[in-house]
Amino acid sequence: MVSVFGQDPVAADQVKETPAVLLQMMRNDSIHDDLDLAPAARRAIHETLDTIDGPWWRSRLLEVDQRQIEVARLTEALRQMLKMHLSVSQLKRVAELESQALLTKDDQPNIEKMSRQEVLATYGQPFDFTKISRTLPRAPELIDRSNQEAVLVSNWLSDQPKSMGDLRGQVVAVHFYAFECINCVRNLPHYKSWHQDLADEGLVVIGIQTPETSRERELSAVKTAAKESGIAYPLLMDPKSENWNAWGNTMWPTVYLVDKEGYIRTWWQGEMNWQGAKGEQTMRDHIKKLLAE
Repeated sequence: MVSVFGQDPVAADQVKETPAVLLQMMRNDSIHDDLDLAPAARRAIHETLDTIDGPWWRSRLLEVDQRQIEVARLTEALRQMLKMHLSVSQLKRVAELESQALLTKDDQPNIEKMSRQEVLATYGQPFDFTKISRTLPRAPELIDRSNQEAVLVSNWLSDQPKSMGDLRGQVVAVHFYAFECINCVRNLPHYKSWHQDLADEGLVVIGIQTPETSRERELSAVKTAAKESGIAYPLLMDPKSENWNAWGNTMWPTVYLVDKEGYIRTWWQGEMNWQGAKGEQTMRDHIKKLLAE
């Protein structure tokens, strides 16, 4: 009955923390099905997660003590919402699923000493946590306009404006870069090949240019660099680092993979093929898996 959760993937370091299993599991249809939730309850859960996910995602950047406080606050907000929409028996099952999700291999010997009746009384019917595919927040919405002299100006470098909401049903690769960053430049061919090879299968690649140098803040310079690099997918200027901050990004380059329902599934920081690493192939394999879902 050992679960697949383990260490919280949103945590920023390797300090042992109790995984935020309620936040992780309640975004999965398999959990909703196990609870036999009505459509209204499912909608309410997703609406609540939409308000929780941004702060939860960015909490990975906090110090451990602060992060634990924030995660506890967000978990309690979700728990209170569940109390409003779920029956007593459904809430009991949620508690059982949480208990199961927190089990580790170290707990297995003690469970094996228990009778079946004791296991069922403590943990309920076993749940197959291999069905869980989403344990990370929904991707933040893109911030694509900035206020320049009291006028809202689009920050898209092409006529292909996108929103994460509009891209439901497609897999999205969002990469942060700066065109004078050599590590970013070395990753660009990988993003370009994903776009060329997989766009027809449902992949959308979006580049977000968050400037580090003064020249990277010049629109004309960014456009020239993009043209010289042969970038054909949508690019978004992030002059005030608003997207960078919303995504809790910490370094150039970083690429995030977002599934068809808008949830972050994995990400890669740095050069994907640095010193013989196989990051490009690893991420390409992830993309193909998400496209097949």
